[in-house]
Amino acid sequence: MKTLLSCIFFISITLSSLAQGSIQDPAGNYYNTDTINGILWMTENLRYEIEGESGRFSEPFEVGCYEGEISNCEQFGMLYSYPAARPACWTLGAGWRLPTAEELTALLDYFNENYAALVSGGQSGLNLLLGGTMEASFNTGNWSGHVGVYPSSSPYSGANKSGGIWGAEHSALILAKTGESIYHIWADHNKKAFVENNINFSGQYSMFSCRCVKSEPANAAEPLVDPRDEKVYQTVEIDGKIWMAENLNYDSGEGSWCYDEKDESCTSNGRLYNWEAAKNACPEGWHLPSKEEWETFEVLFEDDYQTDDINEAFLALMAGGGSGFSAQLGGGRWQNDSSYSFYGLGNYGSYWSSTSYSERGDGQSYTYELGVTYQELRLRNSGREAGKSCRCVKD
Repeated sequence: MKTLLSCIFFISITLSSLAQGSIQDPAGNYYNTDTINGILWMTENLRYEIEGESGRFSEPFEVGCYEGEISNCEQFGMLYSYPAARPACWTLGAGWRLPTAEELTALLDYFNENYAALVSGGQSGLNLLLGGTMEASFNTGNWSGHVGVYPSSSPYSGANKSGGIWGAEHSALILAKTGESIYHIWADHNKKAFVENNINFSGQYSMFSCRCVKSEPANAAEPLVDPRDEKVYQTVEIDGKIWMAENLNYDSGEGSWCYDEKDESCTSNGRLYNWEAAKNACPEGWHLPSKEEWETFEVLFEDDYQTDDINEAFLALMAGGGSGFSAQLGGGRWQNDSSYSFYGLGNYGSYWSSTSYSERGDGQSYTYELGVTYQELRLRNSGREAGKSCRCVKD
């Protein structure tokens, strides 16, 4: 099975009825966005080089430029394996994720599968790029050879002729197949775009382009307007409680920081707080969740996903999961006496609870952590001087 990967962010749409904006990745790259049929889409291919590893075999994320040439990344964006594409979208902030198969189908239906409307310069404003693909497979070691990803003998094909973008749940939107190509199964001599859903375990390690989307969850509650600075936060109702669906970004002064001391990091992923600051950072009528409130997620979502490789609560809490929580991988801040450092942006997120960790005296408190490497919701204890993210729950 041949697969195509490269992350695409959508360029501004020419239709006056569609809202326009932009989003920034952790490396500082900006991408234009547009709202189409109720979904916010990127209009350019993603070009963020996410690092890390995931899955049962701890395989590294496969991310790269077509034929290894930086100029191709500049023209087409990067190519991503499926395990890399999903967390690459999560790095963009609350709610950003891969599009579902239903959203991909709805997009094509919205424009009547019109090839000219979808590609660069077309009516849709998506500006889909024919960025080619890289074919690879994954050997689990069950039969022979070493565990790992293996490119085919001539892995790259299709630049300026064909391209695809990943969807969630191992669905891929195969776009703009034109003329002759080695991928004849997707050839469309009528210049149509179509949806395929036939990527298997091994095929997901081939590389396509990537576009990310954002939408309002079904369990959305009334937005929270923080009266202290007028910032607005999306919220969701989970098991009868109202949770913030974005990381808190209130400047509490001492004990709170922007990642790498950059304002844009606070805008994208909220502030990092030490425990004392976090306890008092939530607006009036809201509070820092306790360990017991965090633990409800492990019970609520334990049966939502059937997989041995990934923690169910992790999937539910990330963007596109069933909870609407849209956890953000905002990194952390480590401190020891007079020295400190920031770490993990885009790969790791950690949230304070209000509960002290009694086994270590008064110096530590419970945190809940999520990371793209281990893909679990983990209970941890941390020194209170560390910088963590903060979500608030309504009283």
